[in-house]
Amino acid sequence: MSWSFPLIVRSSAVGEDSDNSSAAGQYETIFPVRNETELLEAINICRQSYWLPEAVTYRRQKEIPDAEMAVLIQ
Repeated sequence: MSWSFPLIVRSSAVGEDSDNSSAAGQYETIFPVRNETELLEAINICRQSYWLPEAVTYRRQKEIPDAEMAVLIQ
């Protein structure tokens, strides 16, 4: 399956943005995604980025508990 316009695949984590923190740039965003193979790979990369060492360190420093991550397709 492919489509005529590129998609963006990005993350949205519980506790990502609050009064005390903004995790902008901590997790992966993949663009352009042009077919099903790329889409499945991009989803996996976004989900795994929750556990990147710098993302884990950021959450620990900001006292953000580990939670869930959603993957958004735009």
